[in-house]
Amino acid sequence: MDINSSRDHLFEEIVRIGKIEDENEKQKQLDILKKKSEKLMSLPEDDIYLVDLDFHWTYVVTHEKEQCGPYFFKNNHT
Repeated sequence: MDINSSRDHLFEEIVRIGKIEDENEKQKQLDILKKKSEKLMSLPEDDIYLVDLDFHWTYVVTHEKEQCGPYFFKNNHT
């Protein structure tokens, strides 16, 4: 799988996880995704932000990959 396919797969997984209502299950799935996305996490020192079209949720992989993130935030106020 090339890096673009990996990014597409990661995006699809994030969209799927973003739709999970149960917060415990969502966190469990994000933890699994973090382990599976190590190839993406090894990219150059850039931050990656993925958002849905209406900015209801955001997934961030920071350049401080060892110390911080990834993060998932859902805006419940829209």
